Amino acid sequence: MTLKQTKERGFTIVELLIVIVVIAILAAITIVAYNGVQQRANNAASSSAANTVMKKIEAANAINTGYPADTTVAAYTATLAADSTTTLTGTNIAIVTAVTAANGKTSVKIDRCSTGGAKVFFWDYQTSLATITPLLVGNTGTCTALL
Repeated sequence: MTLKQTKERGFTIVELLIVIVVIAILAAITIVAYNGVQQRANNAASSSAANTVMKKIEAANAINTGYPADTTVAAYTATLAADSTTTLTGTNIAIVTAVTAANGKTSVKIDRCSTGGAKVFFWDYQTSLATITPLLVGNTGTCTALL
């Protein structure tokens, strides 16, 4: 009488654990990469909103040979609308008192400078700071918030 050994097929617990660990590592890498892409996209959107505001301010400056001198957002927006044929809110841009990550993608803050020009703030998602956008020529002098 001979005993016949049968070999059962299947995965060992070690093999299953290795596969689970590899999947977890790949998932972690994917999540980190996605968050980086999303952060860069949000940063580009907020920077674009600030650039749009700066271009409108510069258009008003070119037409009037001076920056708007209004001290309120409503008057500033009306002046820009009259001078550059578009309003700040016409491009889904909101001017807010404080730019935060929650509303930062299409929100900017304008601080008018005493010697002309303005500083435009937008939320920088990569540094988590409300940043002065550098493209607007902000003359030196005291800058006060419009809001």
